[in-house]
Amino acid sequence: MIQKAIKIRSIGMLDTVEAVGLHPITIVYGENGCGKSTLAAILRSLTTGDPRPIRAKRRFGSAEDPHASFLVSGRGRPITFDGAAWDGPGPEIEVFDRQFVDQNVHIGPNVEHGHKQALHEFVIGREGVALDERVRQLDDEIATLRAEMRDLAAEIQRRAHGDMPADEIANLRRDDDIEARIIEQERALRAAEEADRIASRPVFAAVEITTLDLDGLRALLGRSIDEVSEAAAERTRAHVETHLDEHGETWLSDGMGYVDGPTCPFCSADLTGNTLIEAFQAYFSDAYRSHREAIEAMGAAFERLFCEADAERFARRIEHNAELAAFWSTVGVDAPGDAPDVEEVKRLYASLHVALGQEVERKRSAPLEALAPTEGTLRLAEQLERVRERAAAYNEAVVRANEAIERVKREARSADVSEERRTLDRLLNQRDRYHEPLKNLCDEYSAKSAARVAKEEEKASKKEELDRYSAEWFTRYQDRLNRHLANSGCGFRIEKTKTRYIGGKPRVDYVLVVHGTEVDPTPSGSAGPEDPHFGNTLSEGDKSALAFGFFLAKLDLDSDLANKIVVFDDPMTSLDRNRRNFTAEQILRVAGRCKQVIVLTHDLTFAWEVWEKADPSTRKSLQIERVGADRSVLRAWDIEEAVRDGYFADYDRLRRFWDGSGSDDRLFVVRSIRTALEEYYRRRFPGEVPRSSTLGEILGRIRTAEAPSPLAIAKREYETLDSVNDFVTRYEHGRDSQPRQTDIPHAELRTYVGKALALIHGAPIGDEAE
Repeated sequence: MIQKAIKIRSIGMLDTVEAVGLHPITIVYGENGCGKSTLAAILRSLTTGDPRPIRAKRRFGSAEDPHASFLVSGRGRPITFDGAAWDGPGPEIEVFDRQFVDQNVHIGPNVEHGHKQALHEFVIGREGVALDERVRQLDDEIATLRAEMRDLAAEIQRRAHGDMPADEIANLRRDDDIEARIIEQERALRAAEEADRIASRPVFAAVEITTLDLDGLRALLGRSIDEVSEAAAERTRAHVETHLDEHGETWLSDGMGYVDGPTCPFCSADLTGNTLIEAFQAYFSDAYRSHREAIEAMGAAFERLFCEADAERFARRIEHNAELAAFWSTVGVDAPGDAPDVEEVKRLYASLHVALGQEVERKRSAPLEALAPTEGTLRLAEQLERVRERAAAYNEAVVRANEAIERVKREARSADVSEERRTLDRLLNQRDRYHEPLKNLCDEYSAKSAARVAKEEEKASKKEELDRYSAEWFTRYQDRLNRHLANSGCGFRIEKTKTRYIGGKPRVDYVLVVHGTEVDPTPSGSAGPEDPHFGNTLSEGDKSALAFGFFLAKLDLDSDLANKIVVFDDPMTSLDRNRRNFTAEQILRVAGRCKQVIVLTHDLTFAWEVWEKADPSTRKSLQIERVGADRSVLRAWDIEEAVRDGYFADYDRLRRFWDGSGSDDRLFVVRSIRTALEEYYRRRFPGEVPRSSTLGEILGRIRTAEAPSPLAIAKREYETLDSVNDFVTRYEHGRDSQPRQTDIPHAELRTYVGKALALIHGAPIGDEAE
């Protein structure tokens, strides 16, 4: 409980002259504009610790910092606001004032989404607020993580290959074979990029090694004929060996071709009986000639083998493949392998060509002699076989390479360059993901991503918990609220109360049910001006009753209310008599449940109603009174003495006539209008309006007032005040000095009573507000 207001300085108009004590039920009376709302703002700042409500009301032109100090029960020292902040936590205070209505219920004729959001927080209480705050805190933390992740993502993508998203890069797994895969993909990309060149590029060619038919050579060299007699052969060989050289047999064979008859074609000698010629003829027979022809034919074939053209053809094939290998290696096709050495092949071919020629010549020289290949020829044949084996292995490699080339050609024809580039970028990012600086960036990104997911899961859980809590709480809250609305005589109720999320923030959604018709208090933009809505469905009194009901329902469900202070700042504005009584009763009911109630009001009648019904041992009355144009003081005040004052008696008479609860002495009411207004302006502008001033004189002073005179602010009221003065003058100083009651129409009198009360309140009331 607040035991004392020790000091208030330079906050709005409000000051304290001396420390003022407070009781469990404290009524603070003051005219409009004197500082009641300032005191409510100070108390709100005291409980929240937020200095802004006080700073916003720092007195204009004051060199002194705002200051407030209160003594609270259970605290060893006062709690003080030193101009910047409170020096300790304040008590738990619930404040019902215009700010509560504006923030949580409506502003003027409108209920906005912000009202429903603020009302949600107000209604759900401490436990619900803790859940809501955690949800909002998680929202902020998630938003912060997302912002940090966006910055990291931008840096990751700046350093990465291609346009791969940062989250995908961070999630890439380590691959020990990544370098080989990159090389392979680089080749695939080049193949896609060079699809046309690949399609037109030839494949590798197999090499050919000239074949040596060694068996055929042996057959040639070993060839002989059986038809030549051994004697003829022996005599012919002997003659050749004795008289001729290695070509002698051939010379003789050719010469015998000219012998045709008994005469020698060379010397014309008679050959008859010449046994040598007979031996030659037997030796160089038709069989011999056939034999020699066969040797020539076979020899010519062998002499054509392993010529220079064969060697050049082999060399060109090898050179051709070498040129292709340089191109195909760029797309991942390996060269066929270890080909036979070109120079070695050339040398071998040349040696074989010579050797075979020599073998043929040997046979020609001894056509009937069975010969065998020389050792040199056989060695060359062995070398040739080894070359053929290498060539066969090489040609097998050519086949495999050409199969690979065909695959590359097919893939190149169907490849998408962009897709191959993306695949390569992915592999490059997969490699770089585990090397600095990308590794640190990705690790940090992954950590923040995991934290964000965890917080989003917690948020979903807390939100679900909040929804369950709110659904249960709102069911109870709606029931309590509708009880208060019914007890205050409202012709409407609240239904379909629930939590709804707009932009991630919870709000209270509800509908008004007026005479069986549902009215959305916050209609959509498509609603027409004649459609029922909050502004045209409820009177000002209904709106005030609704706001008060929202506040009371929350207090009803507050399990910690016994430890709280409740502040009511003008809770009965625009309320009729029945609702005023209900409001007074509810304030006293709340006072029985909480630690302390502070009632701020400009209505003396209402203040008196609360005072009369309160336990005398718990009540205290204070007043905020103007002491100058820009200053008011909070001080002790005797409400019982005040109600005996003529001004308050006049005011009470007007209030009761307006509510229909007073007497119908219309002449007395007319006089009370005048005297109440005269005293109101004397009190409102002390020093500007002399105590003896009549209503007409006050009008004159207002009409001629100029700034900086405080009376200048009353010029906006001049027209209304002048019309009220004309009305009361008509019946107080007319031709008939004693007008009858029936001369004053009730409706007209009520109109001017309403205008007088509006001037005193500073705002329309009741029917005037409608």
